[in-house]
Amino acid sequence: DYLAHSEEIFDHVFLIDVLHHIFATRNRLRQSKYFAEAVDLFKSIWERTDYGGRLIAVEVERHGLRQLLVRMGFIKSFIGYSTKQSWYEWTAAMTKADFSYVDKSIYIPWAFRRLKRLFNNPVGLYTLSDKSIIICDKK
Repeated sequence: DYLAHSEEIFDHVFLIDVLHHIFATRNRLRQSKYFAEAVDLFKSIWERTDYGGRLIAVEVERHGLRQLLVRMGFIKSFIGYSTKQSWYEWTAAMTKADFSYVDKSIYIPWAFRRLKRLFNNPVGLYTLSDKSIIICDKK
């Protein structure tokens, strides 16, 4: 709603743990009715981002060790992982809206930052962390 009524241009746009609330579906995003809406949202953001600007999204992943342990009942969580999307699904919508994919990294919890070199890879995503950081640019 804000983007529709604003003419402000941004250097950076941060979307931190919000996308999965807007586009909640058990299907993969690209196979859901929400994909076109997600692309439209990213197009709106693209229009309000300065050239050379950056879109940074932090999102919870659907699959991983923590998600598996929650589903199996070994740990309790209020998070419903079945409606989360992989970083790849969000990136597909962002690039369809003309953002240029730059990088994806793993959110490393503060207590483990010293081990970042060991866990900033798929092993870290599916064991230590449940979040991805997606970076796209407007060129």
